[in-house]
Order: sequence, then C-alpha cells, then structure tokens
Amino acid sequence: MKKVFIISLFICGFFLLGDSDVFGLKLNETQKEVWAAVEAGWELIKQGDLEAISAHDSVEGSLSWWSSRSEPFEKEDMMLQYRRWFNFNKPVSYELTPLNIHIVGNFANVFFLYTWRGTGSIESGRQMNTYVKQDDQWKFLGGMGCSCNKLPYCK
Repeated sequence: MKKVFIISLFICGFFLLGDSDVFGLKLNETQKEVWAAVEAGWELIKQGDLEAISAHDSVEGSLSWWSSRSEPFEKEDMMLQYRRWFNFNKPVSYELTPLNIHIVGNFANVFFLYTWRGTGSIESGRQMNTYVKQDDQWKFLGGMGCSCNKLPYCK
C-alpha cells in the first residue's frame, strides 16, 4: 500500500510540475516571435538610440498610453518623451517578465511586467502591448503601461 501511495505521489508530481507553468511561462514558437519583438524594442531603449527606436517596427499611427500621461499619444510625441526620459534618467538595465501572450490570427496582446534601472532611479510597472503581423514581422500597434511606483494620472 505504501509503494502505491509513493508511486501515485510521484506520478501526480510529474504531471503537476513536469510540464506546467510553475517555473515560468511556456511559449510556443509564435509567442516566442512576438516576445522577441518586445525584447528588441526594450533593447533599443536601453541603448538610448532615438533614431533606431523611431525606425523600429511599428504600424503607422500606433499609439501608446503611459500612466504619467492623461491621454494616448502618437509615435512623434513618444520620441519627444524618450528624449526627455533619457536626459534625466537614461535606462541602464531592464528586466522583463512575460505574463501572457494571447494571439488571435495576425494580432497579439502581450502582458508583461518590467523593471528598469536608470541613471537616476528604478521603476517597475505592468504593460500591455498589441502587435500585428505584417510582412512576416510582428509590429507594434499600441500599448498601455502603468507604473507600480505611482498611481496613474486620470482627468
């Protein structure tokens, strides 16, 4: 009886932990492609290269909404915000944690946590980005982020 219990416990543990998401999000190949696009954008931010950030794959008319802003803004304004950000607190390193990547056809919603360390402070938050696959590339369509350090601003 004791052997049956131990074997049953082992089998249950294998099924519960062996192929689960307990130790991290498991991504399929398409989700890995989308996540690579997210990481590529953050790497450009870390490098502080505004031209490369501006040229990075995004859809014409894409929008972002940061918690420090009262309304969404377009890419041109985003570049201005990056310039201001880099002048007072240029990112030095970052950590990204994917929470969920939901894909429907050519669209993907990516939910993740971030922590970035800058020359002046450390910030962490949560982000939701939407990507669309065009010309075999995942391109940024829009996103909304919220700092975990400060409450979002609302009108």
